[in-house]
Amino acid sequence: MLVIGAGPKAVALAARAAALRATGLPAPRIRILEARSVGAHWERPGGWTNGNLLLGTAPEKDVGFPYATAGAGAASAAVDGHLAQWSWTRFLIAAGDYAAWVDRGRPAPTHATWARYLRWVADRAGAQVRIGRVIRAGVAESGAGWAVTARGADGVERVHRARALLPTGPGPASTVIAMAPRVYSQASFWSVTHMEPVFGGAEVAVIGSGEGSANTVAQLLRVGAAGVTVISPDPAIFTRGENRFENRLYSEPERWTALSAAHRRDILRRTDRGVYSAAMMTAIESDLRFDHVTGWVRTAVPEPDGVQLMVARARPGEGGGPVAEDSVIRVDYVVDARGNPPLWFLRYFTPAAREALADAAGGTSPEAVEQVIDRDLSVAGMRPRLFLPALAGFRQGPGFANLSCLGALSDRVLTGLAAEAETAPALGAGAPA
Repeated sequence: MLVIGAGPKAVALAARAAALRATGLPAPRIRILEARSVGAHWERPGGWTNGNLLLGTAPEKDVGFPYATAGAGAASAAVDGHLAQWSWTRFLIAAGDYAAWVDRGRPAPTHATWARYLRWVADRAGAQVRIGRVIRAGVAESGAGWAVTARGADGVERVHRARALLPTGPGPASTVIAMAPRVYSQASFWSVTHMEPVFGGAEVAVIGSGEGSANTVAQLLRVGAAGVTVISPDPAIFTRGENRFENRLYSEPERWTALSAAHRRDILRRTDRGVYSAAMMTAIESDLRFDHVTGWVRTAVPEPDGVQLMVARARPGEGGGPVAEDSVIRVDYVVDARGNPPLWFLRYFTPAAREALADAAGGTSPEAVEQVIDRDLSVAGMRPRLFLPALAGFRQGPGFANLSCLGALSDRVLTGLAAEAETAPALGAGAPA
């Protein structure tokens, strides 16, 4: 399997493969293709953070969580034991920080610390990481696998071949509503090393209401912005409940399949994309500088001393239904924190690869693809095999799209690959394009 992006999901897969081998069980070969380094998206160069932000998920939900292996038969407990060697707790013990962390009340680590944890696991699990930026992913000429072309730091394009592909990560942090002065993408915002002189005393609009938006709002308030207005289509900024009953759906995804489609949709609306964590909302909601506007930003036009936003806002129409009405909002700066669509990686899929996905899913929209995500988190019936945990929330459980059950994710994926791994011949990798 080739995993694109060396983040938590990739490291969890590499760790489980190593744990399976350590117990004498067969395991697929996991290779990771990464543009920068392991955990890069959790540090400033990745564009989504400055590294000092706090992890929104409990760090105990590490690469092995929930330590309930189901795909290794009688050896499942032994596999969990090996995975526990690379737990968050073991990382802190190895660094001599465990007692201090407990004494401080088990606080959330910074993103940079989480990146160090991922590198620690990858190193000890012997993860095979190749550095290269993906420029194309297509079906191999034989039709039996993938041929992924990546450009290395030396500028040379190499083709990486594998029987299965698993893209991860949020994609590039460069999404921006307008290429204009005073309008920032996530990458350009977090690249500002001294924010107080820029945003201190300023009125700032933040587009979007997901976790990236929450981090942006918190940072702007921290550096002294005069006002921060979040603009999103939702009627309010929603917060994950994070109670034990809700969390159980993440830790025990088998409970998820017993829910009706309507109940699943309702839970995903409140817990997945476009919501703030409870901890983040608690930290910022009482700040009177923080506000929310319901609407869609149509345009962002620079002015001599700021930015003019055209925002479509719904109002009651004559027949009682909502109608869109444009209004103007003027601010000093704009930060686009909407992120990328779930299938952002299709931008580097070849026409043949897109066609294979469309044939299996009946289309390439997120709504179509999420309907055909199998138990092993692959697109059912697609060849070559494509694994999409990011789209698995509706069919398989809300934790697979994020960091909430990395151990269950890796268990399902590798169990699904096991039969092919035993019989399939190895494919070449790293050949010059």
